[in-house]
Amino acid sequence: MSFVTHLLSSVRINSGTQLASLFSLYPPSRSNLNQYEFAKLQKPWYEMAEEHAKCMSALKEGEDAMGDRERERWKEEAWNGQRGVVNALLRYLQTSSRSTSWTLPLLKTVCSDFKRISIETDDFSYSCALENGNYDPEEPRWPKTTEASRIISKVFNLCTNDRTQVTSDLPKSTECYFFANLLIKMYHKMDTLHLFKNISATIAAADIAPVLQHTCPKADKVTYLYYMGLIAFLKEDFATAERELSLSFVLCHRRSIRNRELILDLLIPLRLLRGSLPSKNLLKSFHRLKILYEPFVEAYKQGNPAAWDQALERGRARLGARGTLLLVMVARQAVVRRLVKKIWIVNNRDSRQRLDIILDVFREVNSPDMDADEVECVLANMIRQGLIKGYLSHPHQLMVLSKDNPFPKMDNFISNVPGGL
Repeated sequence: MSFVTHLLSSVRINSGTQLASLFSLYPPSRSNLNQYEFAKLQKPWYEMAEEHAKCMSALKEGEDAMGDRERERWKEEAWNGQRGVVNALLRYLQTSSRSTSWTLPLLKTVCSDFKRISIETDDFSYSCALENGNYDPEEPRWPKTTEASRIISKVFNLCTNDRTQVTSDLPKSTECYFFANLLIKMYHKMDTLHLFKNISATIAAADIAPVLQHTCPKADKVTYLYYMGLIAFLKEDFATAERELSLSFVLCHRRSIRNRELILDLLIPLRLLRGSLPSKNLLKSFHRLKILYEPFVEAYKQGNPAAWDQALERGRARLGARGTLLLVMVARQAVVRRLVKKIWIVNNRDSRQRLDIILDVFREVNSPDMDADEVECVLANMIRQGLIKGYLSHPHQLMVLSKDNPFPKMDNFISNVPGGL
């Protein structure tokens, strides 16, 4: 069946899914692109088919091109063609007076492909410039991706503002998380995540939470919540990051092992900040996380800062790659606090704890070189941070603990971690 015949059949039965497979670049459709038949088509399908044919032709020419310069030129031609496809469909959706929700699978496919081809084109141009020695740092690093993000942003706004609901069709707003995720991934790639606030503000202003709650695909919601948690994490708003990542993990499908592991890579260190440990059953499902975090769990249970430091040294490369190294270093405070609590329990929960006894334990468990001033400094910091309720009496060489819950819950500690760690 030719491309045009397949297209006309899909439009006649309002099959957005069939149209999506026709206009897909990854993988490309196997239908015969006979451009002489395009005259049978009306707007926007004629324009979309023409631009799609240009894109497919350029991609094939690029594969057969001999040099980098030729391949770069054909990649840009392919990008121009895909931009034409997206713009033609967008104009149709903006001006059509009929229900167009059935085109959502097509819209998602062409926008997703547009994001991919934009990033690939910019990456190839950048690598060619570096290799040829003509890279100009003053030139934009992501020109195609930047323009693509502007166009997809218009699609996102179109979807969030859609309130139509004809017969069984769902409004386009049900897919706003999908397009929001496309934009966030592009912003992440371009290192412009500050633009995310425009997305969250648009969703909030559109007041479509009730629609999204019941009709939004769960996978899109999980991805959106993950990125909300990631951005909050990068802003060092750790309480918000933990909340969003926790919800993302709960909603994530149990078989999506890789996605769940990505969430836990951030969520486990955030929970360690307040002494909340991952269970053995949880770690058993994720081998890499088990190897990394099991030593931290054991060090915490023992109240052993030295063992925590050893685990930190072994996992430094992995934690650094995920951006959680400093967070785990700060979480060491929870281990020291647990050690102090163990001393308090052994000493019959007496509200007056001798500093020389605490010093002896610290020297045995943590560092034999510690002196009294260092121990007092550690204890004073934990009192100041609200990890311990009490005060130090230097003249009497005592730590006087509150008789009412001297070791409060650490839920508030995550909110009080200073910016910049």
